[in-house]
Amino acid sequence: MKPKVSRRDFLTGFFKRFRSEESGFTGLSPILVKADRSLEQGDYRTAIENYEIVLKDEGKDVDILKKCGYAYFRLHEFEQAREYFDKVMDIRPKEQFCLLYKGLSFAYEGNLKQAVEEWKSYFNIQKPIIQRTLNAIIALYEAGEEQDYQEVVQNVEDAILEQRKASSS
Repeated sequence: MKPKVSRRDFLTGFFKRFRSEESGFTGLSPILVKADRSLEQGDYRTAIENYEIVLKDEGKDVDILKKCGYAYFRLHEFEQAREYFDKVMDIRPKEQFCLLYKGLSFAYEGNLKQAVEEWKSYFNIQKPIIQRTLNAIIALYEAGEEQDYQEVVQNVEDAILEQRKASSS
């Protein structure tokens, strides 16, 4: 008589074979793990180099494209960052993360008109602090109020940090 194996035991046994000790997750390449660690540690150049290796092998992975764009953004290489964000939005046109950071990249460069155009498409009720900040900036811009781009950048960066803190608690 054959031993009975539940579907759950069968599937967990199958996935355990592929589970990597380093990543703790099925199927993650060591290069991707290294890239993610580099990004978390603020080593953006190394992160970009490794993400681009993975992209050559795997093609257009939306999450990796976003992370690459974010790394370029943090290096203040805004044109490169926007290229990656645009690649993501070719696949997911209303990607909130990309709209936020693409707009912020324009704001860093002093182009509030273009920043506001990007942020008008941003709508994320899961991030109310960021949403509220962007809505206020858009309203002031549309009312013709003069806004200092450095202050706008600081307000948005502060809102992102505040939202992270609120989300993690």
